[in-house]
Amino acid sequence: CVIVVCIPLIGSVYQRRATIRRKRMLEAQFQDGLGFAAAALETGYSLENAWKEAQREVEQLHGEDAVFAVALQKINQKVRMNEPLERQFLEFAEESELESIQNFAEVLYFARKSGGNLTSILRTTAARLRQNFRVQEEIALAISSRQFEQRIMSIMPLGILAYLRVGSPDFLAPLYHNAAGVAIMVGCLVLYGFAWYLSVKLTEIQI
Repeated sequence: CVIVVCIPLIGSVYQRRATIRRKRMLEAQFQDGLGFAAAALETGYSLENAWKEAQREVEQLHGEDAVFAVALQKINQKVRMNEPLERQFLEFAEESELESIQNFAEVLYFARKSGGNLTSILRTTAARLRQNFRVQEEIALAISSRQFEQRIMSIMPLGILAYLRVGSPDFLAPLYHNAAGVAIMVGCLVLYGFAWYLSVKLTEIQI
């Protein structure tokens, strides 16, 4: 029963890690796309055509199935239907749940409404995103060793227990064939689960 209760907890942890990896991948792709769009603007493209060019570059670099490539396909398709580009980026930013994209979408929206220098805005935003992403990568690299240690320390108790069950089954027999032993092992399992979850939370730094 305890294992059944722990399964959703373990699943939620790995699902959250997958979400974090997806967001980091999206941010890296967005950073590349923004740089491509800024370069296209500097060569004389309009804003809408610059993002079409950025879509092609992102698809070549990351593949047509990449998260941001798919998002750009939808955005550019709606732009071809005469829907405002800046509004499409606002909607995409809300779906992405990434602060960097949300900030860019808001800046783009107000710059488009006020007639700001879009080329300068995209170039400046792309440079700041590259700097922020570089800092994030350095922090992620710094804590990666701690995360690896956490995984090893989490596996070790299970490995020791499996070794004893195979090599010396009589040694653990008193813990599995009476009420007191079962209660002790259940308590140990609960403590192990709590320690594992706490170690995961401590090594998951949201940047």
